[in-house]
Amino acid sequence: MAKKIILPVITLSNFLIITSCMAIISLPTQKFSSTQETKQTGQISDIKNTSVIVQESVSPKSDSSPNSDTTNTNLITALSTSSSAYNNKIEELIFQKTNQERAKQNLPALKQENGLIKLAQLHSKNMATYSFFAHTDNLGLSPSDRKAKYYPELFGSIGENISYLEGYSGDEYIASEIVKGWMNSQGHKANILSTDYTHLGVGLAISGDKIYVTQDFSDAQAILLSKIPTTVNYGDSLSFKFQFIGDFDKNKLSIFAEFPDKTQKYFTSDNYFYIGFGKYEPVWNGDLFTVTIKFDKGKGIYTLRTGKDNSFYDNGLEINVQ
Repeated sequence: MAKKIILPVITLSNFLIITSCMAIISLPTQKFSSTQETKQTGQISDIKNTSVIVQESVSPKSDSSPNSDTTNTNLITALSTSSSAYNNKIEELIFQKTNQERAKQNLPALKQENGLIKLAQLHSKNMATYSFFAHTDNLGLSPSDRKAKYYPELFGSIGENISYLEGYSGDEYIASEIVKGWMNSQGHKANILSTDYTHLGVGLAISGDKIYVTQDFSDAQAILLSKIPTTVNYGDSLSFKFQFIGDFDKNKLSIFAEFPDKTQKYFTSDNYFYIGFGKYEPVWNGDLFTVTIKFDKGKGIYTLRTGKDNSFYDNGLEINVQ
């Protein structure tokens, strides 16, 4: 369920502070039909003699604490060259069949996004390598944790379907049975047919006669092109360059930063300000935009977030200011 918080926009009149209106900032913790994290075991079907499909869908929590183990830190980079042509073919077939299901409901096609593909491949690779089948991986990371750890440049929600198949044969057969299994499960079907999602990455890994598949969904809005700073000095200003990939009018894009000092005011005009947050205006150059932030609202963690129509996600990019 989307959380809502009230950020007071304050009017200054004759040096008196008057609360004249309230800015309602919607904080979607997830883009799902469910209201909390759910793990739903899908229909178990016999396929030929020994084949079994099991699926799970999840609405990930936004407040999971990542495990400190860094075993897989560079795994997503290695995956860019490790997937075979056979794996890629099945991934593409699953992507196509997913959009075919959406077309049956007159829904727009999901777009492929390379970072989401690698994120999905990473999780499937981990499941195959470490012999587990779950949304929480061998390091204790949830889907939202993995996005934050391995793909912090993506601004948008994250959702996930997973599938496991044993005793398979034929790329077309594999792709058809996996998507069919998802569509026979309410949780997976809801993810596939969600009107909130706009982008999808499919990742597959094979271990012996076992095949693991992950779908990572997002309503991706922007990709950060600038290098993420490890620390920023207090009082410095930094400009961040993004590519807009949202499936909506770019003029509706909202950009906020949450300050470490919750008492700090951010003035949006001569008469209005936010408390504890700042709203920043992008400077556009085609589908690229730049946002400049002055880090003078306390020392600690600033969280940069995007959304639309004055709403934003409660996850975002954390920047440490010292």
